[in-house]
Amino acid sequence: FFTDDYNPPRFININRNYANPIARIDQITAEQLLVIKKPPTESPEVTPIVTVGQENYLDTRFISFAYRYKYIDGEYSATSQWSDVAFIPNQFEFSLYSMLNEGMTNRCNSAIVKYNSGGPLVVGIDLLFKQANNNIIKVIEKLDKADLGLINDFEYTYQFTNSKIYTILSDSELLRLYDNVPLYAKAQTIMGNRLMYGNYVEGWDLIDKYGTN
Repeated sequence: FFTDDYNPPRFININRNYANPIARIDQITAEQLLVIKKPPTESPEVTPIVTVGQENYLDTRFISFAYRYKYIDGEYSATSQWSDVAFIPNQFEFSLYSMLNEGMTNRCNSAIVKYNSGGPLVVGIDLLFKQANNNIIKVIEKLDKADLGLINDFEYTYQFTNSKIYTILSDSELLRLYDNVPLYAKAQTIMGNRLMYGNYVEGWDLIDKYGTN
């Protein structure tokens, strides 16, 4: 990891080969060297559906979906924004016995989750979900782009159906809305297990599409 107060903070993996120049034109992009890893820019698009013969895991659960990228050096991006809740209620059915709306259950038992496969530096996608009543993030599936033959920057879909044993992410991932890396920095150090910068510049000027403040 290095910084020069001229370029954004950068890094190289000394255990990995990088592309050689061709005709004196560098084949390494600036994005490959950035410390910060680009996350998905939008939440996944979710469409609740009915699948015949499938148990209804979504019956009384308010579930939202998100995803994150895995990069070539084993690093993960921040999580995308969370989708709307995948819940379409049944018809209103007031019960005199329970004094509740018994129709407040999910009409759909599956959900189609649409996600973007990310750029050429992304090697995998973690599809995630959480319930509205807790902050536990669960991994639905770890998708390997090479194994599945996924092309870059393409919209794919995944059908979420029922319950199984899921991997759980740490609570800190819920609050990791972005990676706080400055635009420029004169100093850096490692403190504990964190990479830290000093005498830095961060944030972007708020301008419109014409460049006006």
